[in-house]
Amino acid sequence: MTRFLAKLAFLHRRLWRQDGTYRWAALLGPPPLFGVGLAAALWAGLHAYGVVDPPPPWAPSHQAAAIAPSRAPRVEPPERPLPAPGAFVPGWEGAIHAMTIAATLDADVAPAPLSGARLDRTGVGTASIDMASILAAGPRSGLYAGIGTAMLAVKTAGVYAVSLRLERDSPEPANCLTRLFFARYRLVSNLILGITGHAVRDYDPDQFVLQPGLYPIAVGFACWRGDRMVGPGAVTVLIRRPGEAALAPLRADEIMHARGGN
Repeated sequence: MTRFLAKLAFLHRRLWRQDGTYRWAALLGPPPLFGVGLAAALWAGLHAYGVVDPPPPWAPSHQAAAIAPSRAPRVEPPERPLPAPGAFVPGWEGAIHAMTIAATLDADVAPAPLSGARLDRTGVGTASIDMASILAAGPRSGLYAGIGTAMLAVKTAGVYAVSLRLERDSPEPANCLTRLFFARYRLVSNLILGITGHAVRDYDPDQFVLQPGLYPIAVGFACWRGDRMVGPGAVTVLIRRPGEAALAPLRADEIMHARGGN
């Protein structure tokens, strides 16, 4: 069993860095069984053809599921170095994904996007994704979520904290789904029912020891009532940088995606 789990961990790391579909599954699927099940199925198929090597001794095992807020910072290497000027543009690469709500009130967001979406209307990068942008890009009927993916540009080594803020101000009730992925982890996966009035919620931050480079980050957001998507509402990525005392929204130059996206 230990050897089997070690192989799953090794395959997860390989797929995470090389396969975008697998990342979507880990972020969007029901936590945490879909991603683990996909890894297990892929491992079984590859193993049958003899193409999976045992994990090297330097490949430490880790848990790929959602994590609780950390007490000690997690050490995470960047996915890639900081880009050359002009290689990336500010803001999120957005998409609209169909969403279903089970009888148990679990939200399942489909991995395949329905369409692209301009979630950053300013064009200069922003830490927030709002329901107005999602509604403008989404279909006229059905439930769906707006998903923003990007790279977080870290320019200074040190201990960072990452979190998410949900804001909504309306007398009409709504249900809201919030998800936040950073590096290899799903930090937030929450469904709040019947939000009314002026509501602001900051989720507990997770701490990371980061080095200069680019780190993958993604946000999922949706608000609805009954079978209809509704606004208003927004989610904002918060960060505490080395030497800072409090969390604050990401700056425009810290969130970017490859040129050619939304």
